Amino acid sequence: MRINLLPVISLAWYLSNMDAHDSRADKNTTVWIIGAELVDTGNGGRLYRCLEPLLGLDEAEVYLIGPELQFEGDQCFKGRLEEYPAFREGRYPDVAVIFQPGFEEHTQLLESGDIRTLLRNGCRVIGSSYSEEEYLRDRLMARAYGYELSPASDNPYALDPADTGLHWGDRMWHFQGKTPTDEFTPDLQLAEDVRRLSRMVAHSRLHGSGHQPANPGYRFEAPDGKGGHRLMMHIMDGYYLDPSQGLIYGVQDGRLLRTNVSLSKPELQRIPRDEDPMTLALWAARIKDEYLMKQ
Repeated sequence: MRINLLPVISLAWYLSNMDAHDSRADKNTTVWIIGAELVDTGNGGRLYRCLEPLLGLDEAEVYLIGPELQFEGDQCFKGRLEEYPAFREGRYPDVAVIFQPGFEEHTQLLESGDIRTLLRNGCRVIGSSYSEEEYLRDRLMARAYGYELSPASDNPYALDPADTGLHWGDRMWHFQGKTPTDEFTPDLQLAEDVRRLSRMVAHSRLHGSGHQPANPGYRFEAPDGKGGHRLMMHIMDGYYLDPSQGLIYGVQDGRLLRTNVSLSKPELQRIPRDEDPMTLALWAARIKDEYLMKQ
């Protein structure tokens, strides 16, 4: 499959699954590709005409919108969504698509209320993420700004064309009906925590620790050397915390060895009590950032 067909086929697959449970499916559909760049441009929008036979549509009008857009033509607009004439005039599409938005770094659509405007005017807003891990971060960022994402679907057509370990369109999802009120105050602390988790994950990959021995914050029992066991928590990159003593250990030659880093009693009291993986991951990323980055 040619890479420039990937967005078209992925979108058709996801829309077909949505339309099976959505009475809004119509024979004429207008689609906006927001933040269109290289892979998702579909040869200036021409390849998106494949949506018609793939979805049984009479007509699919597809428009590309994005400040990095390289194509020109009637179906292309180089600029941000809020600058797009149709959007400014209150003419909205049936479907808007944001491939790989990377909300932890690009929050403009969430901050501006543009997604809220689309949702409140009956538009289905679809997105995708490179991995389950990135989807979970996108979902938390959306929550920080008052939105809720659907559960992610595993895209059978996802590809890794550059052999990076990240698959284009790996997880696909959509914004659910919930929108923030006009008085809603974003949770900026949650947003910053998600950004920190993203930075710590990127640091691990850059330094050869992309494959983690356990999920950040994972609890397990380890032998204590006296015939018993002790509770341990994985932080990141093979560092572990003994929460009973606040001591942090690293792995060397298959053995846990104590580092010179320890956590204070108030810090230990901040360990999450629930088992939600993302809550634990956010906590572990903070510990790595504040205590281990100089190790």
